[in-house]
Amino acid sequence: MFEKVRAADEGDAESIIAPAEGQKLLELLNELPVLGPDDKFAGLDLDIPREIEMHFTLAKWHEGGRHHWPSFDFFHRLKAVQKVRFVELCRKYGWNGEYPRDRSHRFASGRWGLPELLPLSQWEPRDEAELRALLDVAAR
Repeated sequence: MFEKVRAADEGDAESIIAPAEGQKLLELLNELPVLGPDDKFAGLDLDIPREIEMHFTLAKWHEGGRHHWPSFDFFHRLKAVQKVRFVELCRKYGWNGEYPRDRSHRFASGRWGLPELLPLSQWEPRDEAELRALLDVAAR
């Protein structure tokens, strides 16, 4: 669409956006956040959902022979793209929660682990390696 808009600006009548394309562009633009003159540009304040964090904390604890309780700082150590990829991988292997969540979401106490999420040993090797690398980045 960008090429069509630029061509239309240059006077190329054959590159006019079709009505359906224009509607799609408007829908995409309407989903973008609106910033006021005093707002600073910032993306979403993403974090890994608490139940996923607990799931992998427990998994690493079991893998480590239960000698050392692992600690992760997903919020500060992972970049936004890494957080989204982390959740995408979890979704691929069974997690079906809401992401991103608003800050009003509370962690359900008493829920340990995610039974619907396949164990890492059952993931494709490439995906398992990628998630483990993300866990290493998030480790304190």
